[in-house]
Amino acid sequence: MKKILIIAFTMFFISCSSGRFIYDSYSGVIDYSNYSTKGFFITESPSVSFEYTPIGSVIVEITSGYEIASSSKDKVILQWKYATYEDALQSLYKKAGDIKANGVIGLKYSYIPSISDKNYKKKVISPSKIIITGMAIKR
Repeated sequence: MKKILIIAFTMFFISCSSGRFIYDSYSGVIDYSNYSTKGFFITESPSVSFEYTPIGSVIVEITSGYEIASSSKDKVILQWKYATYEDALQSLYKKAGDIKANGVIGLKYSYIPSISDKNYKKKVISPSKIIITGMAIKR
C-alpha cells in the first residue's frame, strides 16, 4: 500500500509539472543581397573601411499581433501575423531611406519571445517582438 501511495504521489507531481520543453531547432538566413543590389549598404560591423557621414540612429520594432485579413460591410476577419526579421529589415530600409541614408552599420537584432498565461495555453499576455537598431549613414 505504501508503494502505491508513493507511486501515485510521484505521478501526481510529474504530471502537474510545467517544466516540459520539447527540443526545437531553428536556423535561417537574413538576406541582405536584395538591398545591396539597390545600392544600400548593410553590415553588422560597427566600423567600415570607407568614409561615410553618419545620418542618425534607426530603430525598428515589429510586434506580432492581429491584422485585418479581409473586411466587408458586415464583417472583419482578423488573422495572427508573427513578427519576422524580414519585415523588420524592410521597415529599417524604408526608414533609413526616409532620412536619405544609403546604408546602415552596426546592425543589431533583438528577439523578445511572447509570454503566455499559464492558466490558458493560447492566451498571449505579451506578443513576441523583433527590434533592429543601427546607424544610418551616407556613403
